[in-house]
Amino acid sequence: MPEVQIPDVLKNLESKGVKFTGVPFMNSPRASIVEDRSVYFSIDTIVTSQVILEAFDAAGIDIDTITCIQRKTSNKSWIVSFTTRAAKEAALDVSHMEICGLKVFLGDCENRLILVKIYEAPAELPDTALIGRLSHYGQLLSFRRDKIAQHIHNGVRTARMSINRAIPSVISVAAKTEEDKKQEREERARRAKEQREKEEKRKQEQQQQQRQQQKQQRQQQERQQQQKKNEDRNRESTRGNEDEKRRDQGKREERRDERRDERDERRRDRDDREYYRRDDRDRSSCRDYSDSETDDGWHRVRYKRRRHEQRTGYNSPE
Repeated sequence: MPEVQIPDVLKNLESKGVKFTGVPFMNSPRASIVEDRSVYFSIDTIVTSQVILEAFDAAGIDIDTITCIQRKTSNKSWIVSFTTRAAKEAALDVSHMEICGLKVFLGDCENRLILVKIYEAPAELPDTALIGRLSHYGQLLSFRRDKIAQHIHNGVRTARMSINRAIPSVISVAAKTEEDKKQEREERARRAKEQREKEEKRKQEQQQQQRQQQKQQRQQQERQQQQKKNEDRNRESTRGNEDEKRRDQGKREERRDERRDERDERRRDRDDREYYRRDDRDRSSCRDYSDSETDDGWHRVRYKRRRHEQRTGYNSPE
């Protein structure tokens, strides 16, 4: 590589321990940086660079070969760079580390691996079909079925692979044949027919139920009308009976009054007869006291006698 002229503003840094190295200028659009001396890891807690150094030292990694520790906020991961590829390979040989009580696995930044989750895959679909379909997007290093128990899968499959191109969110793994599509159409038509039949049957049952309810309502109305007529008829008959009872009671009262009047009349007649009978026995009561000084008794007797004669037509002897 030819020598490069160092600018004057940077020459004063050479005396302070700064070493300048010339690198080729990358102006090509296909140029990219190769991270051949860095590893990465992810951890779901807040840590510091000092804690990371202590964890590397505890795992048996030479921390003197570490040149940089930085955190990428884009994917919440940490990147540790080494001086040489050999130091990086030595760090990758460690199975895992413990940071803040959590197990951490190191990954190679040069061959960055990604976990790909496959959802809604039928249990009957073999793993080889999915592996062959995912191989179009990168290199697969491992593949497994996730489990919720020892022999029970949860339907999710996990692939560990390096991505060469983006994977779409939906992938058609197994294409259907024309026979399968025909069977699906027939099945959909059969289900639609059954649904229509159920709907028609339900409508008929609803109509029959509505007719039954209307019939019951009419019968109930007729019973109410008949009951009302009977009540009106009973009320009229009761009113007629009450009027007849009142008339009978009035007649009885009239007869009772007449009998009372007759009894009173007979009693008065009897009293008058008794009175005049006494007068006939005692003639002195019929004497004329007109010349006397006191003739009050004579007027009293004459008035009663005249009254009796007018009522009975009886002429008492003088």
